Amino acid sequence: MFEIGYTTGTFDLVHSGHYELLKKCKSFCKLLIVGLVTDELGIKQKRRPVMSFQHRKTILENSKYVDHVVNFSGCSKEEDYRKLKFNVLFISDEYINSPEYTGFEEQFTNVPVYYFPRSIGVSTSEIYKNMIKDVIMDSDVYTSGTGQDLIAYKYKNNRSTIVKTINIADREFNNTRNNF
Repeated sequence: MFEIGYTTGTFDLVHSGHYELLKKCKSFCKLLIVGLVTDELGIKQKRRPVMSFQHRKTILENSKYVDHVVNFSGCSKEEDYRKLKFNVLFISDEYINSPEYTGFEEQFTNVPVYYFPRSIGVSTSEIYKNMIKDVIMDSDVYTSGTGQDLIAYKYKNNRSTIVKTINIADREFNNTRNNF
């Protein structure tokens, strides 16, 4: 068993796959540190996380598999290793042969990297897509009658929100007036 293990992730919309990964990681080490992707990095990588950094951090800190949570803002695994002195690195198998991890493995031959398969049948991206689909399916879309390009979404609970569509056209290039 290793003394200190390290993994990174966004852990947005935490689901059973996340806990399975954390459980596997913890089974190999006495202390598991999670580098939690910051909101800013999440935006750069894929999309704005649904849950804030602090919310995601609180969830992880209350997991029986996680001993410590640190900010991960995109620094290299080499930098993380120098700061945290972990003995083993864990990551999803989608990163096998990626320059980030092969470079780490070449530089730090004394620190094994364990690649775990992603959970089948559950993913944050799918949960997110289904949430968006549910909102659309549970809404009645109708024009607002203002003569402008407004769309109003009337939810089945009779609450409504009016949204201005985004126009991107040559005439509006470099003009944020109608883009928000």
